[in-house]
Parts: sequence; C-alpha cells; structure tokens
Amino acid sequence: MAKKIEGLADPRPGTVGYSEKLQNRIRNGQPIPENVVRYYVVKKKPMAELAEAEIVPSEVLGKPTDVVEVGEITAQLF
Repeated sequence: MAKKIEGLADPRPGTVGYSEKLQNRIRNGQPIPENVVRYYVVKKKPMAELAEAEIVPSEVLGKPTDVVEVGEITAQLF
C-alpha cells in the first residue's frame, strides 16, 4: 500500500493535480518500479515553453518527481 506524503505543497501552475502517495514512475506509457511523486498535466510541453513557476522540481521532500500527461479532465455527472 502506498504511503501518504506528508507536507506536500499544492500543485504548480500548469498542473491539474499530483499524487498524494508515492506511485510508480511512468515511462513510455508503462509503470516502472521507482517510487515518485506524480504531477499530472493536460499536455506535456518542452521545458523552453514553460514559465519558471510551471517547472516541476526534480524532487519534492526528498522524493523524485514524474510529470504524467493525462489529457483534459472533466467532471462526470451521474
């Protein structure tokens, strides 16, 4: 079971969320066994196109980060 990350800051501008528990890194659409804090974005952009505030740090609270493209997120009504 994934352990909750205590003291994690709010998502950065340009992200749509982040994992509150350590997750496997995603590489080429496949999970690999490396625990990271995932930051979710609608679409990944080249670093040169990001404002400084939008750049996700390489680690947060001593844990590596991973940026995962998830597409547009919309609420579902049932």
